[in-house]
This record gives sequence, structure tokens and C-alpha cells, in this order.
Amino acid sequence: MKKSMKGPPPGTEIMADKLFKTAFELFFGDLLEIVHPRLASVLDLANARFLAPEQLPDFKKSGHKIPDLIAEVPMLPDPKAESADPQFVVVHIDTETRFGKSMDKRMEDYGLHTLLKTKKPVVSICVFLSGGEADVTVRKVRAGVEWQEEMIWESNLFRYLAFGVGQSLAEDYVHRPQPLAAGLAAVMQSKVWDRVQQKLECMKAVDRRTNVDEVSRVYTLHKIVDKYLVLSERDQERFEAEAGVNKETELMIDLWQRDLDAYKAHGEALGEARGEARGEARGIRNAILRLTKSMKLIVADDFEDRLNAVEDIEQLHRIFDQILHVRSTDDLVIGD
Repeated sequence: MKKSMKGPPPGTEIMADKLFKTAFELFFGDLLEIVHPRLASVLDLANARFLAPEQLPDFKKSGHKIPDLIAEVPMLPDPKAESADPQFVVVHIDTETRFGKSMDKRMEDYGLHTLLKTKKPVVSICVFLSGGEADVTVRKVRAGVEWQEEMIWESNLFRYLAFGVGQSLAEDYVHRPQPLAAGLAAVMQSKVWDRVQQKLECMKAVDRRTNVDEVSRVYTLHKIVDKYLVLSERDQERFEAEAGVNKETELMIDLWQRDLDAYKAHGEALGEARGEARGEARGIRNAILRLTKSMKLIVADDFEDRLNAVEDIEQLHRIFDQILHVRSTDDLVIGD
């Protein structure tokens, strides 16, 4: 008899960055409500704008890696404020497979660089998928030389929020109102459930808190649960027997994944048939237009004209990848 796997399955490190970057874009408001509810309550989360790497240049030139996500978020109007001008906060989010103190310095570099480039208040969040402390804690990074004076320490202090997902308890998060919490609960430990029960609770919570029409959101959370709660054949049979099957959700996700694969293949095939960069670009643009219809995005009147002006293959691939994370073509970063 095979036993259920314990901990993240092999290969998790490879897919973690992309999967969680997608999840935190799609459920940005959820993540803020979980890690910093007071901050979330004063932000206009629906109008967060994600900044592409080219909008924050010089990270690599400065010796830094590119951060996972950076969003500029307007604050809700404050009736007591002296100025009516909109105020903004920049939120930086990074995901690490394992906790390590070396991340302190990297988060400081990211935070200070982002502050310098945007000239707006920066809130830094690191999500650790294993290790570290449970739940959300504040990590303090003291910069500069060793010095005993507290005044000097405080003037060189950088703070960031550390969310130790892998050390947290699934039963404390799965029933929270945010759909993202139900997905993250699959990465967590449990003192009351075995893996089958944990997967059942996570899947049920995801389906209760998401709309089946929001296919990319449902698909992303289902993928997290499936990747982190891998069951033996016998346990999978038990899971399926106890879970039943949500045919509507399964069908929507299956059709969406088929469309996505087909559009990617269509773009590549058309490019190969034409045998030139211009033909490949046209194929990818055609795939982008078809996918915007399949995803039922709000399409701006000038979107097709702006898209047709893009010939750079890598840039078109970036636009294609963005479609999975937005609700309107106005949210896409097009152009340099």
C-alpha cells in the first residue's frame, strides 16, 4: 500500500514562482486582506495597477534580481486629508520556496530600490512556502555598521511582512472569506485532518468562494491544491468518492485549458508556416485576439490597432501571458 506524499512534491520549486505570481495577481486583494487587513481597508484594491519590469528599470543593473510582483495601489479618499490629490502605496510581493535569512537583505534591496524609483511609500511582503514562522510576522532588517546607539539602529531599520504559509495551520485559514485562503490552505500543515480530508476541505472552500465563470481564478486555485496535496492512488479514490464531482466546474476548466493550449499552438503554427518573424508575430497577435474573446475580457476600441503595432516576439508573449491575469485590455501593458 502506497502512502500519501508528505510535503510539497518533487518539482514544486520549478513551478512555484509562476503559479504563485499568477495567484497573487488574480487574488491581490485577498492577499492584502490576509497579511495586512488594516492596510487593505484603506486601499482601493480594485484599481491596483501592476507594474511591468520595464516600468521599474535598473534592477539588474543594480545587482538585484527582478521582483515577482509590484503594484501601485490608490488609497481610498480621506475626508480629513488637506489635499484632494490621490495618494498611492506601492506593494512589493515575492514568493520563496523555503525560508532563509538571506532573503532579509534581498527584500531590503527590493524595497529601497522600489522606493527610490517610485518615490511612493512601499509595503514589502514575502510569502514563504516552507520554513520560517507561522502566520504573518514582521521581519526587521538593520542596515549599516554595528552600532550600539538605538537611535542609529532605528534610522537604518527596514521592515517587511513575512507570511510563513508552510508553517501555518490549514484549519485556521480554509474557512476565511477570501478564496485565496482556501488555496493557500493546501500548502499548510494540519493537526486535525489527513491529506484526503485537507484536500476535500480546500476544494470545497475554493468552489464555494469562486464563481465558475471566472475560469482562470478557479483553475489557479485548483492547480495549487492539486500540486501541493498529492495523494496515493488509494487515497485519490477515497477523495473522489467523498468529494463527488462538480461537473460544471470541471467542464469550464477543461474547455478553458483546451482553448489556451489551442491558441498557443495556433500562434506557433502560423508563425512556422510563414517562416519569418513577421509571420510569427501575426500568429501570436491572432492568438491573443482569440483568447481575449474566450476569456470574455472588456476590449477597448483601440486595442486591436495598438496590438497590431507590436512586432517584437518577446513583447507579444508577455502580452499573451498577461491576458490570464486581467479583466480588461486596458490593464495590459502594451508597448515599451
